[in-house]
Amino acid sequence: MWQASHLLWLVAGVLGLLLGVTTGKLVIAALGLAAVITSIVALTVFSLVLQVIIWAILATVLAIELKDLAPAPVKKDVRPPPHGKVLRPIYPGQTGEVAYQGTTWKARCQVPDAVLEMEQPVQIVGREGNTLWVMPRDGETPVP
Repeated sequence: MWQASHLLWLVAGVLGLLLGVTTGKLVIAALGLAAVITSIVALTVFSLVLQVIIWAILATVLAIELKDLAPAPVKKDVRPPPHGKVLRPIYPGQTGEVAYQGTTWKARCQVPDAVLEMEQPVQIVGREGNTLWVMPRDGETPVP
C-alpha cells in the first residue's frame, strides 16, 4: 500500500508541476512540488493522514514562497490622457472654460505664462474642486 501512495503522490506532483509551469501559475506548481516531496516522504511515513498533513504544510509554505517569485502583473490601463477644448480663453493667472466629457468646466493653465485660445485642444492634467488644470496638448504650443 505504501508504494501505491508513493506513486500516486509522485504522479500527482509531476502533473501539478507540468500544469503549473505551462500555465504560469506558480501556486499550482507549488502544489505539485509539495506532492513530489510528499512522495519521497511517503517512502518512510506510511500513514495517509500524516502524508496529507505533510503535503498541506509543504504546499502552503511553497505557495507563499513562490508567490514572491511571480512577475508583477502588467498594467493594462493604457487609456490616453483626457483631452478637452478651450471654450473661453485662459490667460496667465486667470480662469477660462473648457469643454470636457460633454460638460463645461472652469479651467486654469498649468503653464504659468501661457495663453490658451478658443477651440485650442488641451490635456487635462488635474482637478482642484470644480476647476480643471490643463495644458496644451502634445505638439500644440501655447501663445506666450
